[in-house]
Amino acid sequence: MAGRPYDLRHACITRWLNAGVPIAEVARRVGNSPEVIHRRYHGCIDGHEEAANAKITKAREEEGDTA
Repeated sequence: MAGRPYDLRHACITRWLNAGVPIAEVARRVGNSPEVIHRRYHGCIDGHEEAANAKITKAREEEGDTA
């Protein structure tokens, strides 16, 4: 299955991050700090900025914030 037990853990963390689970929640579940998750798995998080920006824009529009 995997070369090392850690490989399975890494695959799980990567899958959760790619699915959009917040870093803080992933960190809590695996027993790491959000900083460690961010530093180690930054490649999985790349590309989520666009989705976050869309959520921010939508929230602003719903609140009538046009500034």
